[in-house]
Amino acid sequence: MEKTSVSPGRSRSLKTGRIGRSGQSGRSARAALLAVSLVCAAGLARAAAPAGFDAAAAFGARPDLLDVSLSPDGNHIAYIVPAKGRGTVLLTASLARGVQEAKDTPVAFADGKPWRLLHCGWVSNRRLVCEVYGIAQDTTLTSELMEV
Repeated sequence: MEKTSVSPGRSRSLKTGRIGRSGQSGRSARAALLAVSLVCAAGLARAAAPAGFDAAAAFGARPDLLDVSLSPDGNHIAYIVPAKGRGTVLLTASLARGVQEAKDTPVAFADGKPWRLLHCGWVSNRRLVCEVYGIAQDTTLTSELMEV
């Protein structure tokens, strides 16, 4: 490797070499990358679907949880879950006494004809703003914000 100094207004090319002795750093980096790749691949192979899992039935199923939001003070949680048909429900729970003591309180409901709850966020520790959307008969997508 060659060290050079460059004075202002002049440009010079620099010779570069391998880091470490005899290029061993490059080989050990490749070996480390290969080891990490093998460990990740082994983990993915073990993470196969559990026994009794029906992928075809799960393909069209709605998720169990659609949206989650934590209040600014961390004492309340708001989350949206699916309801009957296309509907959605906004639930809140107080976390002040711990997760095991939290009780779900329904706050808002949308029947899915056409309105659905999309997202709710905390504006303060006691107030939420939710985005609702719907698809009208003419396939026009509309959305609104509502105060909860």
